[in-house]
Amino acid sequence: MALQAGDLGKYKYFSELSQASLEMLAGRIRTVEFPAGAEILKEGATGDSFYFVSEGKLEVTKKTRSGQTSKLSVIGSGQAFGEMALLTCTVRSSSVTAVTDVVLYELAKSDFEEVILRESEFRGMLYQTVKDRAQSNKLRTLKPFELLPPEKMYMVIEKLAEKPYPAGCDIIVQGEKGDCINCSPGGDRGGAWDEKNGGGSTSQGYEAEGLGRDTEAEALSSVRRRC
Repeated sequence: MALQAGDLGKYKYFSELSQASLEMLAGRIRTVEFPAGAEILKEGATGDSFYFVSEGKLEVTKKTRSGQTSKLSVIGSGQAFGEMALLTCTVRSSSVTAVTDVVLYELAKSDFEEVILRESEFRGMLYQTVKDRAQSNKLRTLKPFELLPPEKMYMVIEKLAEKPYPAGCDIIVQGEKGDCINCSPGGDRGGAWDEKNGGGSTSQGYEAEGLGRDTEAEALSSVRRRC
């Protein structure tokens, strides 16, 4: 049975699209099926399609800087993946593997681009999703966070605040009570800070407060296990 515009419109993901765009999508989307264990997206590969989950569950994973495979999330019916590479014109930032047998709606890159050009609200929603996911994926490559389960990773992201530090400032002072975790989003450090920030230029970092003892202990234990 051919996919109808109404079939897509019932999903929240597509609820803001115009009827014309829904009808266009319904005519161009291809229904594909994969068995449990199949790798649908491979990290580092070229992106040429966008996927929406109709049935089943999939696991999203990413390689960390230490070479481990980190589980980012499990996605299911009503969720989508594959848009980041298409929106940013980059390679796939993570791998997606079927946990169960899955039924997906696949949209080619050219058709995806046509929809986001026509629908400004849909485009804005996608760019915000990509921004949030990119931040999560970046943090996942840092040792303090690479072993946290997805639900605690989202808790960390909600608490994060980006904060600049001028050269030579004390980020952590010995003897003072600790009330937050600081980490570098990139560069040579790429981990938790526990020393004075030297160097000759301003550094940018993330600061998280109020994570709770369980989350902080779990994040920091990953550092101790690997150091």
